[in-house]
Amino acid sequence: MIRLLVMAFVCAGVFASVPMFLKEFIKSEPARAGTEKTAGLAASQRHGVIKASANGNFYAKAIINGRPVEVIVDTGASVVSLPFEIAKRIGIPVHSLKYNRILNTANGKIRCASAMLRDVQVKGITRRKISAVVCPKGTSDFTLLGMSWLRKLKKMEIRGRSLLLEG
Repeated sequence: MIRLLVMAFVCAGVFASVPMFLKEFIKSEPARAGTEKTAGLAASQRHGVIKASANGNFYAKAIINGRPVEVIVDTGASVVSLPFEIAKRIGIPVHSLKYNRILNTANGKIRCASAMLRDVQVKGITRRKISAVVCPKGTSDFTLLGMSWLRKLKKMEIRGRSLLLEG
């Protein structure tokens, strides 16, 4: 029981500090829109680097279904996870989804809805038809870039405080 309380306290501290670091990150890098070609390589074949924040997390600007979205890279998330409000903003019909998928999160179990994202671009690397979940209104504040996108990369590697992505 004590272990559970300590774990809950640590998680609460981490989640409480995320907005501060996310605001700092948002100010530092403008979002890129659309897909691009650089040095003769298609956007889906690019390399990208995401620097770790002060708290060690990897925050990035993504383009999801053509809209800019701030994400946290989360290799522990099996799929991309979207807060209700973000899902609505990027064009997912949130009110007609079936919230029948149970997910285990750091804050306990929640019912989410399955969704399919048309495309997700991070650091110039685009992947299409990405499985995702939409969390119910008020249960999540952050978009998690989970393994449904990450596993489609050719390579992903952490070097020091940098996450290297290869499309």
